Amino acid sequence: MYYGAGTTLSSEVPVPIFQDLQINKGKYFSVQVNDVLAHQADMDLMNMFTDDAAKQLKIAIENECFFQWFVTEGAAAANKGATAGAISASYGLGTDTVPVNQATSGEMLKMILRMSAALDEQNVPEEGRWLIMSPHDRHILMQSDIAQAYFTGDQSSIVRTGKIGMLDRFTVYVSNLLPKGTTSKATVAGLTATSAGATLSNAKPRRMMVAGTSDAVSFASQITKTEPLRNQTDFGDIVRGLSVYGRKVVKPEALVTALIGTP
Repeated sequence: MYYGAGTTLSSEVPVPIFQDLQINKGKYFSVQVNDVLAHQADMDLMNMFTDDAAKQLKIAIENECFFQWFVTEGAAAANKGATAGAISASYGLGTDTVPVNQATSGEMLKMILRMSAALDEQNVPEEGRWLIMSPHDRHILMQSDIAQAYFTGDQSSIVRTGKIGMLDRFTVYVSNLLPKGTTSKATVAGLTATSAGATLSNAKPRRMMVAGTSDAVSFASQITKTEPLRNQTDFGDIVRGLSVYGRKVVKPEALVTALIGTP
């Protein structure tokens, strides 16, 4: 508001905006170890199986959330596609039929800068920005000059440590669960075979890169429990786990997605 000497100040009263988040998704695991096998094994089979099941449950939830956030709900219209940019509409972030070529590290860095600029044009704060890339894109990035310590500001190179760190205000992560697509098929979740996608004319092979802030998406876990019990139909123990959760894109303008051509 404009201020001049002697101006009578007025205060705004913020009105909260509420959003509903449905806790309507659930995944479980159930592991059984026969008493005979457990007795004969020279290792703790139940702990091994339970630890692996918990990890696989986490992967399955992340896989489902990524597809919901980045494809089903998705980023704001100005934060994706061939003409991204709420003000300039000049950032090519790729489409299903014309994904962006990113065969070299230089092209990848240009893509990251475009995604950053798209968030800037939405007045998204710099704090808490993150970027998720595929292992293939990490492979390309690690061959660039950015891998040298003097580019990242780290004490040792990312090739030596394996940690990418910060790039253009993004904390960079790597995931094998980002959505992907193949020729004439719609985008599918990271763990799904691309051949399972619905028919999509003129679609090209592509993978996704995603950026945003901590305000872009929401996740809530309502029930997370693990319980042991005896198997009623066999001699053995059962351990089962349940996770009930909900997920939603709450601020699509703080999310940006890019589609990159896959050789």
